[in-house]
Amino acid sequence: MTKRTWLLLLVSLLLLHYDYCALAILWTVVPPSTNPHSKVNRDFLFDLEDTVANVQNVQDGRVWFETSSVEIFCPRNLKARSIRLVALESHNSDILMENETSIILSLFRDDWKERMDSTLDIWNRSGNKKVQTADGGDVSFIVTCQKWNSFKFPRLSSTRLCQEMSDVLIQQFGWNRVMNKKTNNITYHFHLLLYESSAILELVAFVAPPKTFLNLPKPGFRRLESFVVAKAANIKTDDVVLDPMCGKGTFLIEAWTHWPTAKIYHGIDISEEQLQDASENCQAAFTTMIHLTLGNACNLQCFPDGTVDK
Repeated sequence: MTKRTWLLLLVSLLLLHYDYCALAILWTVVPPSTNPHSKVNRDFLFDLEDTVANVQNVQDGRVWFETSSVEIFCPRNLKARSIRLVALESHNSDILMENETSIILSLFRDDWKERMDSTLDIWNRSGNKKVQTADGGDVSFIVTCQKWNSFKFPRLSSTRLCQEMSDVLIQQFGWNRVMNKKTNNITYHFHLLLYESSAILELVAFVAPPKTFLNLPKPGFRRLESFVVAKAANIKTDDVVLDPMCGKGTFLIEAWTHWPTAKIYHGIDISEEQLQDASENCQAAFTTMIHLTLGNACNLQCFPDGTVDK
């Protein structure tokens, strides 16, 4: 191999490394237990490292890990309370963050627009859905804030921080701010996390569904009945599960809640009204792993032999 060939190879490798770094996406995870030293959290961290390998940092209330934006990452397979994308971050201790305005400004560096656009794209590719009109008027958001005990400026107002961050997002994107996070149909939930001399703006990509569906908008079978049926199916990891008469989807939602590592859940029903109710229930349970189809249980040609496990 000639010297010129070696040089070209070295340049190619450097460019490849640069491209990977440019594509790298940073995530944060809220572990399943509030006790950082619990066995369930230790098991969770082991599963996370086995899944994504590139764990960057572990602190009491968060785990940071990194993926490439070209990877297909399905956060719903992790038993976490919440999984978030790091939209913006500031770790510059030279910037004295004495007031709320300086903290917000420290996040908006020269490349903030590119980072935000990339974060929103990954949010969409992670299975989230954005509902909006042509002029973007229906896009809503909320900003919450959390200050850890290690934050160097504890007297700063969380309310004012949320207000200033919201003002910037409204000015840049024209979104509608929501004040109550219990409001239905919030498009984006941003969370401002402050610790030591750092500030990060997280975009919530996934929130663990409730363990009951008592509050589903269109309840069907009772939870106990659905759980018994789902447990009897003995669902395994990577199974393809079919309910040929799914009705309002309560069995599928219960099964997905307890066995989220199945490959996919399919529901078929002959009634458009029932499928509409099932669709509303799936949205309320924050799941995109259940696919609903209008059809007849007596004609399942869309599922050839050997393509369904349960």
